[in-house]
Amino acid sequence: MRDNGTDRPKADNVVNLNRIRKAKDKKSKTRNAEENRVRFGRTKAQKTDDAKQSSKQKHLLDQHRLEDTNETP
Repeated sequence: MRDNGTDRPKADNVVNLNRIRKAKDKKSKTRNAEENRVRFGRTKAQKTDDAKQSSKQKHLLDQHRLEDTNETP
């Protein structure tokens, strides 16, 4: 197609290569993140919550520990 009778072709689809490159990189990183989520399974928040709960249970158990009252003279 010619535009207004000039010798240059009409530029219908101008493409920003940086935008395409960035979209491709973002898609690759998203796919990699999904694979890592499957591979490692838990988020940092879940690990932190589990650690806090474990610490709390250990502390509660230590509070109910019976001391050895049989002292030998």
